[in-house]
Amino acid sequence: MPKGWKEMVKDKERRPQSQSISTELRVKDGDIAKVRFITDRSDIFWGYFHSVPKFTRTGERYSESVYCLAEDGLDCPYDGIEGDMSITRRKIYFWIYVYYVLHKQQKKNGTNWESVEFEEEQMFKETVEAPRILGTGPGMNGYIEDRFDTWFKKYKTFLDRDYLWRRKGSGMKDTLYDLVPEDKSDFDMALVKVELPDLESIIKKISVPKEEEKVSTKKDKSFVESVKDIFEEEDEE
Repeated sequence: MPKGWKEMVKDKERRPQSQSISTELRVKDGDIAKVRFITDRSDIFWGYFHSVPKFTRTGERYSESVYCLAEDGLDCPYDGIEGDMSITRRKIYFWIYVYYVLHKQQKKNGTNWESVEFEEEQMFKETVEAPRILGTGPGMNGYIEDRFDTWFKKYKTFLDRDYLWRRKGSGMKDTLYDLVPEDKSDFDMALVKVELPDLESIIKKISVPKEEEKVSTKKDKSFVESVKDIFEEEDEE
């Protein structure tokens, strides 16, 4: 096991900074992310997920998507229980490269984001320049899936241009997402800098029910080791 501050600094210098990333792109009301798809339609991962209520340390309530193990023929602890948690909803996942995210509100702590003007509004630009996972449901009345389908039918691929991923709304019933294509352009895959894990494996690893996570970790040591350097997560034995 590596020890000592000097060894940590050396490792940090060897390892591309973009490897220190969180897994999933998250945007809030009014945010706009400029992204490039790395996963084309034939390579997406999709499945059915439970929406499980969680709370932050400050007491703020949010929902976490938990993969339904019944999809793999296993017993799922959320199936058959009372309430909305037993309901599953389809989600689709892509690998994307995120250039930046424009926020309506300035960052509360740390170094301020750059103030920029976008569509005649003042926004605050968070530079990301790293791969993320884009996960989304079908959207209200299937709107988001229809948007993906529309652009794929028009361009025959997701990989030939940048997109804007936009969110409006903050609640379960008023939130709308949109996917807006830009002009066709080239992309240098060298910007990604890391070998990305298989989407299905990483999604199942981070979203299986918690009581099953330890079992999954023990069964798939090679996978855990392949992603821990990228996501800097500690695996519980």
